[in-house]
Amino acid sequence: MRQARHIAIAGGGVIGLACALVLRRRGLQVTVLEAGDASKEASWAAGGMLAVEDPENPVALLQISRYSRALYEQFLEEIEELSGLPVPLRTHETIQVHFKTETAAAGTRLSRFVAR
Repeated sequence: MRQARHIAIAGGGVIGLACALVLRRRGLQVTVLEAGDASKEASWAAGGMLAVEDPENPVALLQISRYSRALYEQFLEEIEELSGLPVPLRTHETIQVHFKTETAAAGTRLSRFVAR
């Protein structure tokens, strides 16, 4: 069977662009198709959020979620190096909102990160 050498990816968000980067490293030709602006849809609306410690996540995902978070800083550094641009990322903290009163939402801090 013949192996594909050119891959088309529908979507220029964080996931589509990350997949394209990995495939290019493996020697494939990649075309990313995006109807709008790259990284503006789900990626812009916190689609790239790493909610590792979210108690709503299945327990079975915790180990791989923590592994993914451990790789993320290196991934961002690589993207900045390749693009020559800073990645606009907030890494201050994660808040889980668990109830809402008439005047405000209350939450519990789940994790604390060092700001980039």
